Formats: sequence, structure tokens, C-alpha cells
Amino acid sequence: MLVALSNRNISRRALALSMQQEERRAARLDVSLADSASWRRSGASRWVGIKVLAVNPTDRDAAIVDAELHIAYTLPTGHAMTVKVGHRTTGDGLPADVAALDLPVRLDSNGAVAGWLMFELPTDLFPQGAGIQRYDAVLQDSRGIAVTVSASILREVSHDQTSHGQAADETSARSR
Repeated sequence: MLVALSNRNISRRALALSMQQEERRAARLDVSLADSASWRRSGASRWVGIKVLAVNPTDRDAAIVDAELHIAYTLPTGHAMTVKVGHRTTGDGLPADVAALDLPVRLDSNGAVAGWLMFELPTDLFPQGAGIQRYDAVLQDSRGIAVTVSASILREVSHDQTSHGQAADETSARSR
């Protein structure tokens, strides 16, 4: 009888450990917003940067394979719209001091990666009088998981500032 009780307790502990191990293997991706900024140089497109920290808390390797910026805005007529812009690592007017994440980027098991996702917004992207509500960066990983981080306020960086806000001009946070 004592042997049976002992075996039952050992089996329960083994089952609990097995369930914890399976939970760690389940696909998951945690993404947090570290910073958001907007750059606009005269004669060039506007760039929106979303700095993210992506964490893979599982025991399986993964990769971030794609990123898009979904911009929710309202037309003067009151209609809500969304435009999707793809992540870019090069282009005219891209801030020189910003190193954009080169996708796809490997995400080791129980590892993390941080970096800027950069999106070029042409000057004629929005109709006259459109009001931007929020910016959503949508990341897609190699396991099919999509994660969204939102920024409703972007830090405006003037053309002579670095992405860290170091320059003679002040950086202002404005709702766009």
C-alpha cells in the first residue's frame, strides 16, 4: 500500500513536469514597444520608426519574418480607414543613425532581439484633412504567430537630430 502511494506521488510530479515542459514548447511570441519616432526631411518622405523588443519565451527557435505598419485614420467625412505599409531597411531620407532590423531575423529559444522597424510614408499617402488615430506594428513569426504593438504618439525628430534625441533642437512628442 505504501509503495502504491509513493508511486502515485511520483507519477503526479512527473506528469506536472511533463506538462510544464510542453507549455514551454508551445509557440509564443512576446513583443513590447521600446520607442516610436517620426522623421521628416524636406523634399523626402516621412519615416516612422517603431523600436521593439521581441522575446521568444519558448524552448523552440523561431524567426521574425515580416513586419507591417497599420495606420488607422479618419477621413473628414468620418469614415475610418486603415493603410498598411511594409517594413524597409533602405530608402531616401532614412535616418542615417538608425539601423533597421534586417528581416527575417533569427529568434533563438528563450532569446530576444531588439531593433527598429522602419516604414516610409510617401507625402501623398493620406488625403487632405485625414486624422491619424494610431500606428500598429504587426510582426509575423515563422510559426504563424502575429503580434501587434500600438503607438498612438510618435516622438518627432527634426532633420538634424539623432534617433536618441541628441541635438540642439528639442524633440517633441505629438499625436499624429
